[in-house]
Amino acid sequence: MSVQSGPTFKRYAANGVTTVYAIPFLLLDAADLLVTLDGVEVVSGFVLTGVGNPSSTCTFSAAPTGDLLFQLSIPFQRLADYQENGDLLSGTLNNDLDRLWLAIKQLSGGNDRALSTGVLEPEGIPALPVAAVRALKLLAFDAGSNPI
Repeated sequence: MSVQSGPTFKRYAANGVTTVYAIPFLLLDAADLLVTLDGVEVVSGFVLTGVGNPSSTCTFSAAPTGDLLFQLSIPFQRLADYQENGDLLSGTLNNDLDRLWLAIKQLSGGNDRALSTGVLEPEGIPALPVAAVRALKLLAFDAGSNPI
C-alpha cells in the first residue's frame, strides 16, 4: 500500500459519551500511535482496530472526557535488516519503505502550522511556547533578531 498525503494527527473534544473514534491516517503498527487526553499519555483502556489500513478506529472501554489527541509517533530507527543473498520479499520491503514515508510525513506534518525563517537565517530559533503560556503575549524580537 502506498502512503498517501494527509494528516498525521487527529484531535477530538471527547464528550464522556462517545467511545469510538476514527483515526484518519495510516498506522503500520499500534505502537506508532501516541494517544493523549488533556496532554497526558493514555496507554490502556482502549482497543485499536484496522491497523495497517489507511484509517483505523480506537474504541475506549470507558468514554473519555477532554482534549483527545491521536498522533502518529514513529520512532526514528531502522527495523528491517536485509541479508545478503537473502529473501527480499515485497511485503517486507513495502512495509519498510512505508515506514520511511510515514516518518517523513511525521516530520513535515507541522510545517504548515509553523512560523518559519528564510534559508539564509541562522539555525536555532526556539519554538513558540504552548498556547496557555503565550496567551495575551506579543511576539517580539531583540536587537540581535532573536525572539523574546
